[in-house]
Amino acid sequence: MNTKNEHNLKINNFPERWLDGLPLGNGEIGVMLWGDEQSLKLSLDHANAWDTRTIEEEFSDPLFNYRSLREMVNSGKSEELSQTFKTQWDKNNPLGPTKINLGRLELVHNSFKNASFELSIDNAIASANLHSEKLEANFELFVSKDTNSIVARIENFPDNLELKYIPFYECTEEYKILGNPDAEITICPEYTMIMQQILPETYFGICYSHHANDLFVSFSYGKSAGKVKESALKKNAVAIAAGYEKLKLSHLNRWHAFWSKSAISIPEKEYERLWYYGLYILNSCSAKNMFPPGLQGVWATDGAPACWRGDYHADLNVQQTFAMACSANHVELLDVWLDYICGVSEQTKTFTRKFFGTKGAFQVCSTVPGHIPISGNWTPVMYAWSNTGWLAQLAWQRWRYSMDKKWLAEKGYPFVTSCFEFYAENLEMEDDGKYHIPLSSSPEYDNDEISAWCKDPNVDIALIRKCCDWVMEMEMALEISEFSNKAEEIKKNLVEYHLVKYQNLNYQVDCKKVLGLWKDKVLDESHRHPSHLMAIHPAMDITIDGGEEELQIIEDSLLQFLVLGQYFWCGHAYIQMISFAAVIGKANMAYEFLEKYFKNWTITNLLHHNRDKSTDSHFPEKRENLMTIEASCGVVEGINNMLLQSWNGIIRLFPAVPSHWRDISFSNMLTEGAFEVSASMQNGQVTQVTVKGIPGSICKIKNSFATQTVSVNGITQKMIDNIVELKIPSKGEISLTIG
Repeated sequence: MNTKNEHNLKINNFPERWLDGLPLGNGEIGVMLWGDEQSLKLSLDHANAWDTRTIEEEFSDPLFNYRSLREMVNSGKSEELSQTFKTQWDKNNPLGPTKINLGRLELVHNSFKNASFELSIDNAIASANLHSEKLEANFELFVSKDTNSIVARIENFPDNLELKYIPFYECTEEYKILGNPDAEITICPEYTMIMQQILPETYFGICYSHHANDLFVSFSYGKSAGKVKESALKKNAVAIAAGYEKLKLSHLNRWHAFWSKSAISIPEKEYERLWYYGLYILNSCSAKNMFPPGLQGVWATDGAPACWRGDYHADLNVQQTFAMACSANHVELLDVWLDYICGVSEQTKTFTRKFFGTKGAFQVCSTVPGHIPISGNWTPVMYAWSNTGWLAQLAWQRWRYSMDKKWLAEKGYPFVTSCFEFYAENLEMEDDGKYHIPLSSSPEYDNDEISAWCKDPNVDIALIRKCCDWVMEMEMALEISEFSNKAEEIKKNLVEYHLVKYQNLNYQVDCKKVLGLWKDKVLDESHRHPSHLMAIHPAMDITIDGGEEELQIIEDSLLQFLVLGQYFWCGHAYIQMISFAAVIGKANMAYEFLEKYFKNWTITNLLHHNRDKSTDSHFPEKRENLMTIEASCGVVEGINNMLLQSWNGIIRLFPAVPSHWRDISFSNMLTEGAFEVSASMQNGQVTQVTVKGIPGSICKIKNSFATQTVSVNGITQKMIDNIVELKIPSKGEISLTIG
């Protein structure tokens, strides 16, 4: 069992802000541990704690549809557009729908002046050592999956230690406007029971009890107050009966099993820790049959309303949060999102019929559980067509990395084809013989201005082209052909990528084939959202294997984007660019972006904070509690792309490793084709590679071994076009020796 705490995170003082606390969770419940000289604070959260009530006046407006939106944009009616799609929503829904927390439990001690806090990422256990001149106390905390309880050991605290519960609407007074009923707090000798109703119909029960040195905080939820209370009491009794040590042992075993799925070792341990931390965060806030994590996971802000209401942002945040699950060999984490989004397919289709008047499933950007839109978001972002294709890509990745035909038939194929059907129904054939996107946007360019709207943005072109590929590939695997002919025809006749010229005499830059935002529109400002480069990454439609013209597009587009500077980049932009640099083979550039993200966009507890600490960026966001998890998770995918890539059917080993990483390894990482790959590099040379896969499947590995020979069981392998091609044997595993 791994109890070495190799990736400990240490804080040598009191984390006095919620923002700086230590996050723990079991996928359903979350807790943020922080505190000061007066008390330890446990901010409580639950994956299903959402206030989803909405006043739908906007949606009933007869002008609330795509046809009216197009007319307003084309006529320059910016005030009418804002009133119809945003202003009235903001008026009627000033704070909700929103993610909320479940309040705070405080251990009031008033005894300690100094402290050190520690989070074991390997074991998902937090601890605190508190001391003053005469006293020293220890506190240890984890979240039990077995009993759905927070379990803590309290040692050497003063006898007058007080446990105090503060409801969420007192922790964050702005939430009083939501009008949820006051918490019912029942204090008994053996336990304290909190019952909190979140309107319209969900009850949460929190039962906590302090026995000897141990604290057990148990959770339940449901539609019946009586049953929720009964369940919380029962879970608390079960936790007490099991005891601290037994629950801890089970907890350690569960996390040991999780970490056994994949691993990495790189020389700079602070970046290795980032990798483990990102997986830790996603596993801690994702659970089957729970709502998937929104912008803040199961750590909704304590002390201020959740930024962007903690919602599901489908333009980048969802993708960065979940994309790494496949390559890190934790497909089950991606399933938490895909099970949810497939489960609301009827709501999505209903919205599409109402808003567009067509079949298919259009994915709006900002929603809360139940696929309820939050239309107060920037309208060009909310109704960008790219949201649909980008979510479809997650489903395609789930299929390609697992090759699970049963899942494909039941979930993946229906979801992707519903997205494709939206495109097929709403693209418009024009006199030039090309399909066009009549109105969309390049995400977040020009924010909420009417000038953000455009025709045929490159981001949409890339995703529609790939969606056509995904449909044809899936139908081939399932041996059906319902949409393939249409997908092939659309891809063949879709408007081409818009390439523009760009000159910057100050930097002596003269680029001829830059991917623009849309026709004749080049990016003209430092920008946090490189979506116009979607064709290069993550769509992988223009690649370094695509010949001289594609190489020129890649080089010109990257140069132009970098010349504009990083002045208005934010944390997730650096995450995006780690992978971007890696897939075009620029290892040292990928490393530089990784370094800048770590130094400038993480805080003491390693969480991503969307306020820069350097002078590189002047992203204008000034809110204090602006923690979002997408970059914390997305950095895993960036590092994965430095160590291992698979696209266009080819596996690439150590494709973007910086020159000073000489001794590195990874184990059981997953690639397209459902291959599990382990590999090691010593003194800059690849030595051993192991590939596991479906027997009979063909594995193609690009030769990144210079002049080294490749052998399997002592037999030298032939290479064709610098590719070694191997058939997985019946035992399902191949070991390659290099050199």
